[in-house]
Amino acid sequence: MDKLDLVNDVWLKGRPEQTVKQYHRAIKYFSEYSRLSVEELKKRLENKKQLAETCALIRGFKDFLQHKGLSPNSTRLYLSALKDFSARVALIKIPKGMVDLGPQQVITERAILRNEDILGMLQFCNAKERAVLLLQWSSGQAVNEIAKMKVPTGRVVKAFRSKAGTSYRFCITEEAKTAIDAYVKKKHLQENDPLWGKIKVDSFTLWWQRRIKHLAKLSGLDEKKVSPHCLRSAFSSIAGQTTLSDYLMGHKIPYNGAYFKKTDEELLAEYDKEIAPRLFIAKSDEKTKAELEDLRLRLAETERRLEGYAQQLDKYVTEEVEKQIEGSQDKTATNGGGSAHRIIANESELLEYLNQGWTLVSTLPNGKFVIKL
Repeated sequence: MDKLDLVNDVWLKGRPEQTVKQYHRAIKYFSEYSRLSVEELKKRLENKKQLAETCALIRGFKDFLQHKGLSPNSTRLYLSALKDFSARVALIKIPKGMVDLGPQQVITERAILRNEDILGMLQFCNAKERAVLLLQWSSGQAVNEIAKMKVPTGRVVKAFRSKAGTSYRFCITEEAKTAIDAYVKKKHLQENDPLWGKIKVDSFTLWWQRRIKHLAKLSGLDEKKVSPHCLRSAFSSIAGQTTLSDYLMGHKIPYNGAYFKKTDEELLAEYDKEIAPRLFIAKSDEKTKAELEDLRLRLAETERRLEGYAQQLDKYVTEEVEKQIEGSQDKTATNGGGSAHRIIANESELLEYLNQGWTLVSTLPNGKFVIKL
């Protein structure tokens, strides 16, 4: 990318720092995809005979980005960078229609997540999803920062935010640490191991984008409005716009944090006092009482229904046995036999029949007895 820097003054003069970084990244990715150096790309764009072939290569790059899972707006940004590079560096304007940027994606309104929403999603989480959800909820970290984490040893974690170029620390709640410890134990991980295994940042990000939408749908939220960034926004909203919250989220703070000097213990103490209580997601007492009362009523209704089914079953069994015994008696009489071999007796008659030599066969659900001679 050194040769790209040589044309920076002409190509990106006056553009915001963030745009410069994004355009650099776009040209770098295309160079890796096409296996063309920046200088080779410039020469190909200047050669009108190769323009159509180069545009086809750019269209293939677009398909590659979409297959990789890049959002429509990010894909537009990358293609815009290539078109801008062509116009300003190679002085060749790519003809309209040769590289379709595609429609600009309308930004969907993001959901405003609250404690009860997190509680709802946790009901459907496995160990890994629970750890990620509580980690991001309690720390407000971007997904790419979480993807790079190693197994934490405590509730204060050191981090580096590449977007802002800042080294910082963030804190997590006891609930999040417990969830992470359970996941670490399940996966048999050791201290300083990659927390999520050998997975690329982009792959982890795509996985979590899909999973959180699925969890949102299962818990009754509008999955179209839920994304990992909603958790970061929720933390910012709950924690408030303070120097502490800005530092914990990796934002730049006044004087690059020169006057924000706290030990891990002091940082965690302030976090536990000012922020952690607002992130607590256990059910409220009133909600728990209401759910228990609802459960009690449903259990009582189930008991009544089961009792009714049992009575119906007892009646059916008794009637069927009585029919079989009556049929046996009629058959014995028709064949000129003696007394019936089986009869039904109640409790008051049972002892008398037993003294006469009858034998007990079974007890019916209604309390009567089947005996035979």
